[in-house]
Amino acid sequence: MLTALFEQFLKEKHYLKGISPLTTRSYRQAFDRFTKSGATEISKASLNQFVVYMREQELATTSCNISIRSINAFCTWLYENEHIPENLKLKQVKEEKRVLTGYTDEEIKKILSLKPEDLYDWRLYSLACLLIDTGIRIEEALTIHRKDVDLDNLLIKVRGKRNKERVVPISLELRKVLLKLLNKHPHDIVFATRSGQRLSYRNILREWEILCHKLEIPYRPFHQLRHNFALSFIREGGDVFTLRRLLGHSSIQTTSIYVNLQTEDLKRAHAKTSILGRLK
Repeated sequence: MLTALFEQFLKEKHYLKGISPLTTRSYRQAFDRFTKSGATEISKASLNQFVVYMREQELATTSCNISIRSINAFCTWLYENEHIPENLKLKQVKEEKRVLTGYTDEEIKKILSLKPEDLYDWRLYSLACLLIDTGIRIEEALTIHRKDVDLDNLLIKVRGKRNKERVVPISLELRKVLLKLLNKHPHDIVFATRSGQRLSYRNILREWEILCHKLEIPYRPFHQLRHNFALSFIREGGDVFTLRRLLGHSSIQTTSIYVNLQTEDLKRAHAKTSILGRLK
C-alpha cells in the first residue's frame, strides 16, 4: 500500500511539478532507505526508526538530510491527500559547518589544457568548460538542446529545478568550445550519446572520475565546479543578487553562503599578514 502511494507521489511530482531525474533518484533512494529500516507505515515511531537506521549505517550527515527532506515531502503529500491524519515532519540532523572545497586554479588549468581527440573527449571537455564558465548544475547542462544555445549573443537557456527557465551568459572562449562540439555531431541534445539520446548522469560521472585520475587531480563531483564558479564570482567583486540569478537559487540565503566564505578568506588572509600579530 505504502509503495503504491509512493509511486503515485512520484508520478504527480513528475507530471505536475516537473521534478528533475536527479530529484526523482533522491526520492527513490530515500524511500528505499525508509523501507530498509523496517518501516511499513508512516508514523512518528517509523520516522524516528528511519533516522536511527541511517545513523547506524554511518551515512554522511548531508546524505541523511537529503533523505529526510525527501521523506518529509512524501509525508506532506500524504497529508494533503488525506492518507494520514497529521503532517508529520522529521527534523534534520545537525551538520557541522564546513568550508566548501572546490578545485584549485592549478587543477582547473589542468582540465582546460586538455587536447580532445575524439567526440567523446570533446563531449566531456566541453561539459567541464561549460560548468566552469557558467556555474550551472550538471542536470541543467545535460538537458541543453541546440535551440537553447545562442552563440551569436553568448547566451544559453537552461531549465532549472521545477522546470524554471533562466538565461546565463557565456564567454567567447566557451563559444569556441561549444561550436567545435556542435560541429562534431548532428544531434539535437548538445551533450548526447552516440545515438542522440540524453547522457545519463552516472555514465558521465564515471567518465569524469576516469579523467580526474588521468590528470592526477582529486576526483570531486561536478557540483564542485559550481562552487568554484560562485566563489570566483564573489572574489572578483560580483554581487550576491546577480549570483543568485546566475545559479538559479530560489533563496538568497543559499547564495549568501559564498559571501560568508569570502569573509572567511579575508579573515584568514588578515591573520597571516597582520603586522600586530607578527610583531607583538
